[in-house]
Amino acid sequence: MIIIGVFLLCYLPLWILACYLAFGGEPSSEAILATHCFYASIMVWNPIIYSIRKKEFRKAARKLLKL
Repeated sequence: MIIIGVFLLCYLPLWILACYLAFGGEPSSEAILATHCFYASIMVWNPIIYSIRKKEFRKAARKLLKL
């Protein structure tokens, strides 16, 4: 559920913007910037989700941070 929710949160605005552009709309620069920020944020969310889901990753991260 977490992976699907974050995926939709990050990619759905880009898909909506692409559809808007395909139908001849002209979005504002703020809308384009916000859409690309959501799209780029997937790089931040992936390690967080991975660390939540994988027990071995959490152990290794704790060990690394203790050094």
